[in-house]
Amino acid sequence: MEESATSYLEIKLTFKGQSATVSIPKSTTAAALEEEVRHAFSEHSSGLLADPRTTIKLLYKGKVLGQNSSTDPAFPTDVKSKPVPKVVVMATSTEAVTTLNA
Repeated sequence: MEESATSYLEIKLTFKGQSATVSIPKSTTAAALEEEVRHAFSEHSSGLLADPRTTIKLLYKGKVLGQNSSTDPAFPTDVKSKPVPKVVVMATSTEAVTTLNA
């Protein structure tokens, strides 16, 4: 059984001046979206997002996606596909955090 086109979202991701557009199911979890981000920017991020030790925050409308639970859908159920939702990607190396906290 195929899912209808309305059960998918096309979202625009931005990271350090780079942008990518991906199509994901509306039920995508924050953890799955994070993997999509790592894949979408794997060539452009100088290896930062490719490193599994990198902490990623995904911001949508000023709120961190998946902050409450990484198994819940990343987007609210009422999110609209037009205009295209924009997600800002922030990444921090765990080594940099350890250095700052030392």
